[in-house]
Amino acid sequence: TLQIVATVTGHTLLTNTATASSTTYDPDTTNNTESATVNAPDADVAITKTVDNPGANVGENVTFTVTVTNNGPDTAQGVSVTDSLPSGLTFVSANPAAAYVAATGVWTVGDLNTAQSAVLEIVATVAAPGSQVNTATASAATYDPVSGNNTANAAVNAPPADLSISKSVSTAAPALGSNVTFTLTVTNNGSQDATGVRVSDLLPTGLTFVSSSLPAAYNQATGEWTIGNLANGATAT
Repeated sequence: TLQIVATVTGHTLLTNTATASSTTYDPDTTNNTESATVNAPDADVAITKTVDNPGANVGENVTFTVTVTNNGPDTAQGVSVTDSLPSGLTFVSANPAAAYVAATGVWTVGDLNTAQSAVLEIVATVAAPGSQVNTATASAATYDPVSGNNTANAAVNAPPADLSISKSVSTAAPALGSNVTFTLTVTNNGSQDATGVRVSDLLPTGLTFVSSSLPAAYNQATGEWTIGNLANGATAT
């Protein structure tokens, strides 16, 4: 008996043939050859990804849908997907929740039969303006002959706010001891609402605070005027 150990490096049907011969005459040569085949399984795991609102504003939630499919021809074993949210997106929830770990971004799918799919939904809050690209990559323990469809992206492009400020004074050359009035106007020229808007305007030495038109919003000690939210196209004075 002879045993030969070999490492499988090919992913097609492999046939290993052995043929026996002798210097002594063999009257029956029909049983002198025997073959054994090895067929390593292949599974083309493909992934797609979409987002329900690619133009969401900062502070709004979006839902990413990740679909992983086994295109065969064999069962894909140990399928997993890595989907880590970028810094401009804050994790809210996932479905199925037990299979996705937000800290690592790993979704454990398990085995997928041929033509079988699994779906993951991730809800995230848009935390920053600009383009936030979310990438998902699928892998499996079974050899994948097509690696070009293992990664998919979906992006959220939150429009920015554009704040501008103007300032005027009632009298540019006042008499010493007289009062002057400074008028500040903040405008949101952006395409989305601005949140947490504040203005810093601390009077310099030589000007003594008397009053403000918004005593609840302006802190004379720090010079901070708290506006809060400012809708796109809106102004505050």
